[in-house]
Amino acid sequence: ELKIWIGINLYMASLGERNVRRCWDSVSGLYQITEHMSLLRFQQIRRYFHIFGPSDYDDLDETHPVELRPPWFYKFEPVAEILRPLFRKYLHPGTFAAIDECVAQCTGRTKHKTHFERKPISDGYKIIALAFVGYIWDFLWWS
Repeated sequence: ELKIWIGINLYMASLGERNVRRCWDSVSGLYQITEHMSLLRFQQIRRYFHIFGPSDYDDLDETHPVELRPPWFYKFEPVAEILRPLFRKYLHPGTFAAIDECVAQCTGRTKHKTHFERKPISDGYKIIALAFVGYIWDFLWWS
């Protein structure tokens, strides 16, 4: 079920669709998503799915020195370590690769998000990416 949920997220991202409800609407033409998962179930997973687990950082808080505290992205790094080699495996960039900044949208409360005025995504995590023809080949956390 989680694989289907991730697949639906990737499919919606590839279409550029930001309105989740519209993907389940029969008028949108994306109704084939409904064959795999209901809108309610998709929203439940989206709400309750979090990437975290026991770590060496659980006992550290703001009272500890900065060098002992975890980086802000430590919860997502295990997933990123899986994705990076896969990104590199399926495409070998040509001569005209670009290093650019990306923004991963964040609507929650955190001191690590960045505010961008006059951008489509106004609040989020800043990521530096090595890209080739719209394909991200590698990335670094920046915010």
